[in-house]
Amino acid sequence: MTTPSLAELLERDLLVRYGTPLLGGDDLRSALGYPSVEALRQAISRGTVPVPIFSVEHRRGKFALTKDVAAWLAALRQGAERPAPNKGAGGVPPSN
Repeated sequence: MTTPSLAELLERDLLVRYGTPLLGGDDLRSALGYPSVEALRQAISRGTVPVPIFSVEHRRGKFALTKDVAAWLAALRQGAERPAPNKGAGGVPPSN
């Protein structure tokens, strides 16, 4: 048995939370971390959304696959810096 990747774990969490392989509207905004639906709309119009966005026939709005959002989040995490050892919040050594 193999250990699930971070992207697979995130995808499962998103599927449990939102219940669908498609994210749209406020769910998509929340999963991508935009402060408002309008901010997401602006990013879509500028082409700066970090995952593929598409339309679905006979449905309003734009959508992304839960799988793509999970992969993007995992890639963000893998690129994150790790805090230095023996450092407190903000990289400041803890006071004694």
